[in-house]
Amino acid sequence: MDQLINLQNKFTTNFYLKFISTAFGLWGIYKFMVYLYNARHCKFNLKDKTVVIIGASSGIGRAMAFEFYKKGAKLVLVARSVDKLELLCKELEDQKQQFNNFHKPTFYQLDITEFVNLEEENYKNKILELLDHSIDDRKTVDVLVCSAGLSNRGSIEKTKISIFRELMEVNFFGFIYIIKTLLNFIPDDGAIININSIQGRVALPYRAPILVLNMLLWHFLIV
Repeated sequence: MDQLINLQNKFTTNFYLKFISTAFGLWGIYKFMVYLYNARHCKFNLKDKTVVIIGASSGIGRAMAFEFYKKGAKLVLVARSVDKLELLCKELEDQKQQFNNFHKPTFYQLDITEFVNLEEENYKNKILELLDHSIDDRKTVDVLVCSAGLSNRGSIEKTKISIFRELMEVNFFGFIYIIKTLLNFIPDDGAIININSIQGRVALPYRAPILVLNMLLWHFLIV
């Protein structure tokens, strides 16, 4: 009799475990299919949206400026080189007929390396000036792109601690300064894009400071 009861309890327990496992499995498949559907069909309309690109004067930031301008966005280009920003704005305006975008690109000079020596209120004021001088009355940043930063190559033995600190201040804390200051101006349907590197996931020789910083940024964005 006891064996029969134990067998019945075991069967009941296994049945419920299988039922719960199946239910969670089906729920997981459903959520995954919904995610795939949304990723395929949801398109962010950039026309007339305000896009701020930090580090727009060269590299990926510069290339993204052209792509966003093609989509009809209002651009605010930010970097430390005024000459390069002026040239970029002129190149974009020269193609306004081709892109059918008649929003005049604006620029704002900002050097993130200066944040190292600034108090919190001072760097906040400097970033907020960007809103006053470059963005319309809505004071809304629909898309924020962070593409600025320093780089370094060298062995751990020969890389000075001052280099580690400078990279940390500019590449990591500089990004956080900007996010913290502008976060309340980004709407719920807005976006933050940080240009990171695969070096946050794959270790390469002579790149220790950059590896650590990219890994920190990777986890910061996930959180």
